[in-house]
Amino acid sequence: MITMKRILSFVLAATVIAGCGNRATDDDLLIFEAPDNFLSDEEIEMKYRATDIYMECLEADGNHFVLNADAESFEERGVPSKYYEFFSKQTEEQNAGIDRFEAEILDNMDLAENLLTGKEEYFAKRRQEPPKNDLFNYTAPEDTVAETMTADEYMKNLFRNYERLVMNPQIELLSYEYAGIASDCNLHEMVKTNLSAPIFRVFNAGDDSGPELMYGEMVHKFSPEKLSAVEKELCSEIISPSAGIYRIEFGYGDEVHNYHIFFNPGSDGRPVLKYNIFGERF
Repeated sequence: MITMKRILSFVLAATVIAGCGNRATDDDLLIFEAPDNFLSDEEIEMKYRATDIYMECLEADGNHFVLNADAESFEERGVPSKYYEFFSKQTEEQNAGIDRFEAEILDNMDLAENLLTGKEEYFAKRRQEPPKNDLFNYTAPEDTVAETMTADEYMKNLFRNYERLVMNPQIELLSYEYAGIASDCNLHEMVKTNLSAPIFRVFNAGDDSGPELMYGEMVHKFSPEKLSAVEKELCSEIISPSAGIYRIEFGYGDEVHNYHIFFNPGSDGRPVLKYNIFGERF
């Protein structure tokens, strides 16, 4: 059961980075909705620099949030004013969401205490090493896997982990098959197909005993210019001409989508995780 305390404890990590309510409309602001593996190093740095300021300056006043900052205070720390405007709007959306809860629920909570908990959890995670697990390579203690997995074994592991770890999945993995070598395929068309698929965020709701993953809602699309640059990067810099390709079918709503997973040689058989909707680390 998700309690009001838990909702508010994770309000910053969940609602800000997931982009709930206040949806971004340009590539710069979409960094708050996209998984890190869909961003450049510079975008990741800006994403967390801006979020850090927001976390530091957000306060509680009764049952509402107050952003104790202005555009100038963001700019003084190298963050453009558009990010202040985004977070200011985000704060309004959060307050509107709180107002929709029943009064008796609000009377039984301490927003300031829960906000403090949320901040502590956020900055604790910021101090940790980046997560190393993903749906392709995660293995539970009871799993029996080869020391070095093949591409097909990584695909089996993806389907197994998705079924057992992801709570309330919004997409359904249906099947996968080997689709050939990149140099023998229409790589650009495959990449375009991937970039037209829904993008989801993964949130780790588990504990030290094991992850429980929850997919967030679909994020808005990047601009055609951004997608074109990503396509070029994937086809010319990231995916090797000798990469093996696997095709996945997954269901989302009433639609079935094709998606391609690329395995570069010389990488211990691991799949390419950059710009991979199943490649976010947890």
